[in-house]
Amino acid sequence: MGDKIFFVLYLISLINSVAWGQAQQLAFTIPALTLYAYQPRGFRAEMPDDNGIKLFTFHGKVNGLLSTAVDTDLSGDINSPTNGKWVYENPYLALAVGDKIDYWIYVQHNSFGYTKHNVVFEVRELTCKCNSSTITSTKIYTKMCCGSIIFTDEFEEFEVDTNKWIPQQYIPSYTDDDHYEFVSYQTDSIHLFTRESRLYLKPTVARSYYEVTGRLNLTEGCTRSNRYSCDYTQVGSFILPPVTSAKIVSKLSFKYGKIEIKAKLPIGDWIYPQIELIPVNKLPQYPKIIIAYSRGNLNLSLNSGDDLGNTLLFGGPVSTEVEPERSRNLKSRRLTVPFGREMRTYGLLWSPSRIDISVDNTVYGTILANEYTELNSEYQIALGVGVGGNYDFPDETKSSSYLKPWVLI
Repeated sequence: MGDKIFFVLYLISLINSVAWGQAQQLAFTIPALTLYAYQPRGFRAEMPDDNGIKLFTFHGKVNGLLSTAVDTDLSGDINSPTNGKWVYENPYLALAVGDKIDYWIYVQHNSFGYTKHNVVFEVRELTCKCNSSTITSTKIYTKMCCGSIIFTDEFEEFEVDTNKWIPQQYIPSYTDDDHYEFVSYQTDSIHLFTRESRLYLKPTVARSYYEVTGRLNLTEGCTRSNRYSCDYTQVGSFILPPVTSAKIVSKLSFKYGKIEIKAKLPIGDWIYPQIELIPVNKLPQYPKIIIAYSRGNLNLSLNSGDDLGNTLLFGGPVSTEVEPERSRNLKSRRLTVPFGREMRTYGLLWSPSRIDISVDNTVYGTILANEYTELNSEYQIALGVGVGGNYDFPDETKSSSYLKPWVLI
């Protein structure tokens, strides 16, 4: 009788032990996995540490179904955490936006094993990662880390720093410049100067007939190769530009990054800012990218009544220069207060997968990579002020009650 009682008690104890083990096993959930695809190459899968985790295993296949444990592009067993995370990393894998990784993971927690199958990671954005410099016999190439500032100017000097900027000097040519704005860009201190940590770009209008006739020779220091953009003679009604303005272009060129420019946009009839990125390769397939654009007219309207004035801001890649199609394809933001009334921060975040346009740290437009395919070029920052021109003001627009005083022929 005593043996039977002992057997029953032992059996009950064994059942309770198994039940407790199952409860312990069910209480654990595999921590969420975070995956990164890096630019220009590299892949990382990381999982937060848990005191009971003894092993982390990752198996994955790029752009295909993972059918067996040996049919993998990515595979690794991780036996210990690093800085509080279990990390599988492949620094050589080059991925692109749209690539997919079919993967499964195994986690040993205490004495039990847990598996998660049939998971797909789609690359939606490439993350920047710091790389060391590479040195050749003639040049040093450095890939900057994310968040590194590679160019800044507070305009604290008494004049524009020509180590950072190229002051522009040229006459927009009808054959070379789509806008053909009614200005000449010059570098004298009347139109281009700094004061109290601010850059001033100041256009002035010709006051007499004699200022728009004769010859304008900007050959010395001209920043264009076209002869007519450096030296122009008035012929008949083809007068000299009636406005003198200023523009600077950064010596630095780059591809991808975050740009922030604090500026007060110009106010005035038929005037506009040129705060933009311009391609180093001046080819049709590389459009400029507008950081901030707003027409200076306080009251500007189309025949339809649509307001195009200084309360309307535009940004983004320019798909066409012709209005009104250009404005329709750009991102826009409307305020009740004119943008030229106060200083604002205009931003552009450009990555391989998207472009975000912002004002005062508020994103008002996003352009995904599939909406633009021809930005494979380095770009420079341009800051200038334009007046008039071919396309910035559609024909038959009115400033208050005054019709635009020229037409595109």
